[in-house]
Amino acid sequence: VRSFFMRQLNLVGSEASTEALKEWIVSPEMCDDAVMALQAIGSPAAVETLVSVLRTDECPCAAQVMIALAETDPGTAIEPYVLWYNRGSTAEKSAALYALASTGAPGAAEILSGAADAASYRWDQTGAVHALLLYARNIGLAGEVKKMERIASQIMDASQAPEASSQRLAAMSVIAEVKGSDALGMLLQAAGDTDVAIRVGALRLASAIKGSDATKKWINRYGKVAPEAKADILFMLGERGDELAVPLMMKAMDDPSREVSSSALSALARLQGRKAVEPLLSWIVKYESEEGHLAAANALTTLLDSTNIRMVAERLPESSGQATVTLIRLLAWSGDTRYFKTALPYTASDDLGIRAAALTSLSSLSSWNDQPAIIELLDTSTDRAEIMQLQQALLSAAMRHDDPEKRSDLILNALGKGADRAKLIPLLAFTGGEEALKQVADDFEKGDAATRDICFDALAHWKDHSAAKVLMEITASGNKTFGMPAFDAYMRMVAAATVTPERKLLMIKDIANHATAPDARSGMLALVASLGIRQAQFFIMPYLSDSSAEVCRAASEAIESMNLPDDEIFEPMFNGKDLEGWQGLVGNPISRAGMKPKELAAGQKEANDRMLENWSVRDGMIWFSGKGDNLCSIKEYGDFEMFVDWRITRDGDSGIYLRGTPQVQIWDTSRTDDGAEVGSGGLYNNQKNPSVPLTVADNPVGEWNTFRIIMTGERVSVWLNGELTVDNVIMENYWDRSIPIFPTGPVELQAHGTDLAFRDIWIREIRSPEYSLTEKEKQEGFTSLFNGRNLDGWIGNKVSYMAEDGMIVIKPGNDSGGNLYTEKEYADFVFRFEFQLTPGANNGLGIRTPTEGDAAYVGMELQILDNTASVYAGLAPYQYHGSVYGVIPARRGFLRPVGEWNYQEVTVKGTKVKVVLNGTVIVDGDIADAAMNGTIDGNEHPGLQNRKGHIGFLGHGSIVKFRNIRIKEF
Repeated sequence: VRSFFMRQLNLVGSEASTEALKEWIVSPEMCDDAVMALQAIGSPAAVETLVSVLRTDECPCAAQVMIALAETDPGTAIEPYVLWYNRGSTAEKSAALYALASTGAPGAAEILSGAADAASYRWDQTGAVHALLLYARNIGLAGEVKKMERIASQIMDASQAPEASSQRLAAMSVIAEVKGSDALGMLLQAAGDTDVAIRVGALRLASAIKGSDATKKWINRYGKVAPEAKADILFMLGERGDELAVPLMMKAMDDPSREVSSSALSALARLQGRKAVEPLLSWIVKYESEEGHLAAANALTTLLDSTNIRMVAERLPESSGQATVTLIRLLAWSGDTRYFKTALPYTASDDLGIRAAALTSLSSLSSWNDQPAIIELLDTSTDRAEIMQLQQALLSAAMRHDDPEKRSDLILNALGKGADRAKLIPLLAFTGGEEALKQVADDFEKGDAATRDICFDALAHWKDHSAAKVLMEITASGNKTFGMPAFDAYMRMVAAATVTPERKLLMIKDIANHATAPDARSGMLALVASLGIRQAQFFIMPYLSDSSAEVCRAASEAIESMNLPDDEIFEPMFNGKDLEGWQGLVGNPISRAGMKPKELAAGQKEANDRMLENWSVRDGMIWFSGKGDNLCSIKEYGDFEMFVDWRITRDGDSGIYLRGTPQVQIWDTSRTDDGAEVGSGGLYNNQKNPSVPLTVADNPVGEWNTFRIIMTGERVSVWLNGELTVDNVIMENYWDRSIPIFPTGPVELQAHGTDLAFRDIWIREIRSPEYSLTEKEKQEGFTSLFNGRNLDGWIGNKVSYMAEDGMIVIKPGNDSGGNLYTEKEYADFVFRFEFQLTPGANNGLGIRTPTEGDAAYVGMELQILDNTASVYAGLAPYQYHGSVYGVIPARRGFLRPVGEWNYQEVTVKGTKVKVVLNGTVIVDGDIADAAMNGTIDGNEHPGLQNRKGHIGFLGHGSIVKFRNIRIKEF
């Protein structure tokens, strides 16, 4: 703790802090922090404190003190530096030399030179040579240039060995920094050094010396050095940007040394920019040097664009050999499709290098309309490598069409004219499209053995999951050659599909019966488990009793790996065999309520007889023939979560009645005359509240779809195939719009004159006991403040705050979300609740507050906050989670990770406030005491005087969830 506060002095320390730090600078444990604080203060008194301790024998951090003085006021302690150099440890000697070098004092030279000499002018742990160089730099910048140069030269002379080149170069750098242009002679000489590190380093230093005079000297020097040095000088001249060097570059381009000529080519491009294009192209045409061409081409790629790439094409006719290859590669690099026809003739060249370059270039140069020319080449080619290049070119051309359904058109056209199927069909897997899929499926069905192999490979590697249906048909056919490979390919396709987990599960259900081998079923179950959705668990459960022990184990492991909440108990509404639990429709909820028991029983018997005429069970599905009434659950439900798969035929129209009331809509989206283009999954019969789904999420007619429906109170949420279509919307009472929807009622499968099928119907009742009190709490006098279904008993913002699946959830939208208050006011109480934070979430618990004004001041606010988020790094102590805002700070570190539920209990009695978070007391204080001399935030808090008020959740623009809310009044 002491260390923490001492480090704060680095930011806020002042002269007044110096005296307090004196006792800690001699403490072995605290001296590091004390030295840093004194260095940060930097006042004369702070410096004197550092000097004083350095003069004593009790200085446990002598090295740190000397470094601090060297960086603050180095000239104040020369004698102590010498003392510590003579008697200190290696670290202290190093710090002393550094400090002496920083002084620039005349007397330091002898000690520093002696230390370097003792180290034989090599690296050692004291950094003696580095310190001597630092000293030379300091005195040189102070005006003692000759002395600086003498010391630096001494170091250079002693550093001729290759392993000392970095030290030699460091000395050169000091001379160059101090002398500037006067150091040019030294650098000119060093540019011819046989040590590449010295040579390159000298040229790097030389680039800082500007002006034409320097350029001329370098041009003159160029002719007097070895070829490897010439290349380095050319590079440096190119970096300088002085066009005086252009003639030298032009001449050097013809140098017999490829290293020199390549450097000249690159340098000329940097010097002249686009003006260099012509000479670079001329050089390419003139010389047969692959290395030089590479340098020229690399230089040209920095200069060419769509306005001058024609210059490359214009040079092709006069080129040959490697030059032609390089020019074709430059055209390919441009990707300019105007030059496809320029490169095309070279694909017939007898020169294998040119031919290969031309074939490779077609991928970059081909446009969609160039496909026939590529197909013609492909048809006649017999070389495997060339075939692959042409296929890649054809694929690139096809993919240039903006419409995915058109990309295969020219390939399909060629196939229709007898083109080589073995070469073209594999490409359709990448170009895709409905017509391409039909063609490949048809060829698989009708082709010979070789064609079937090619077609199956294309289907198995199709670009998206649109080929899954064909693969399923192959699997279902029982084909001994392709059946299991098709199943495996189908599963890979499902895993890779970019669709919701719900849609993936529907795809797996389509093929599941064909997983005949135990390993196939086991692999399928692992994939299903990875989807992580509740419906996946329903699918896996029957496999727990599979005939194969391997599959049973796989099913058990799959369910365990999903880690789904085990307190959500779902029951099947359909047993897959018969209509047990279902009955026919009698009237509607209102008319049934008016019937006498005998009348209702008679009507139910007639309805059940009619039901069997139109509803039946076939292949594990509930079927409707297209005539008759709804199928109703015998059991009635209040709040629930359900899952159901459904399938309709063309022009289909159906729905799911909730509590006997229409309906979550199901229909064929092609029925645009009826408005069906909005999609299924909406609350069709709503008039005041939203009726249209949020998105169209239907699968094509004839394919299975799946609903997830949650109903709590009047509100309904619907997901169709994993996409939210209804978001916590009030469902209106179709039978009597003057009253809310009935509290309970049957689930009904709507009959609407078209063939229908339903399967896998599961339901979980959200019972009120989930929100009721424990027996102990009942005995203690607690009452529940939230029924889990609606916001009865609450006032305030009931738009942003809503009851959802047994929780109060705030979804603030674009503002704070406002506040939600208890209808009743409370004085002294124990308030218990659970809350779940999202990253960076901010809310608050208002107590004894009115419903107008800022609860933090007109009442009291207990923070509800993800104070682990980086955005809250600068919070004041009274702003952390659980604090009585501005009044009493809370202990920190007891929130559970974001996304997990926290349990909190708040006890308010008189002026005492106690907050327990996850079993730990984080606040236990008296607001009267805390406010006696003014609150810690310095603001007025009149609400501290309130004896009673509302309890509220205070929105601050974040999504937060609350549940299990209960209270006990004193």
